[in-house]
Amino acid sequence: MLDNNEGVDLLPSNIELSGLEVRLINAISRESVLKTCINEVKKNYDTVLIDCMPSLGMLTINALAAADSVVIPTQPHYLSAKGLELLLRSVSKVKRQINPHLRIDGILMTMIMPRTNISKEIMATVKSAYGQRIKVFDTQIPHSIRAVEATAEGKSIFAYDKGGKVAAAYEQFGRRWQSLARSRESKIELTAYDDLFETDESRAEANLSKIREIPIAEIDEFPDHPFKVLMDEDMEQLVDSVRRSGVMTPATVRQKEDGRYELISGHRRKRLASLQDLKRSNARLRS
Repeated sequence: MLDNNEGVDLLPSNIELSGLEVRLINAISRESVLKTCINEVKKNYDTVLIDCMPSLGMLTINALAAADSVVIPTQPHYLSAKGLELLLRSVSKVKRQINPHLRIDGILMTMIMPRTNISKEIMATVKSAYGQRIKVFDTQIPHSIRAVEATAEGKSIFAYDKGGKVAAAYEQFGRRWQSLARSRESKIELTAYDDLFETDESRAEANLSKIREIPIAEIDEFPDHPFKVLMDEDMEQLVDSVRRSGVMTPATVRQKEDGRYELISGHRRKRLASLQDLKRSNARLRS
């Protein structure tokens, strides 16, 4: 734990965290390990901020299980915008199956270069796609080399460049988020996670894949697929997680001429769903 003169305690990451994802496989209630740790100390703090890596793995699931609310930072890049949909689905599934009190406070645009066309286009796309259901904060964090330098110096942006535009933007966002948190105007009820996304018709127009629930009995194995599912120790360890939380990541299928579906990826997930006697499973339908 690192102390500083800015009124916060910082618990930084280190290289050992890289192996935690694998170690969590064998943990009891592996989705709630971080929540258990935070519950031991949260009485000492006004706010606990959990910074997640850009990944949808077990560490992110732990963060969502422990959190009361989520602020989603995204950059004005195509891949970051595409990743928003997957993250929102993970948030919604965690809410339904693990943490029913989880809410989305909003989407924060970061590393903005307002003069570039790509920044303008991505910001407009995000607001158009999600703005009616999720708050997109008006405050935007600009791109600045000073923020990169602050990281290299091991200092916060407020200690390194307090009068700069990035520090001013974060301060403004912090004030608005605190006000928002107090009023809870940002509370989003995710009763059905598909409500957050475009309709199937709009997806078809954009030639995008769709997420849908498909009966397990209608999904056929890919003929002569080289991957074979083994009932080894790793598979046995995943059974309990699927029993408690279901299949968190959808399989990928494509529809055949006879109306049935052919499995492209997700053979272990399909087997696990069958072992748990699940009648239906989430699948990503590719055209």
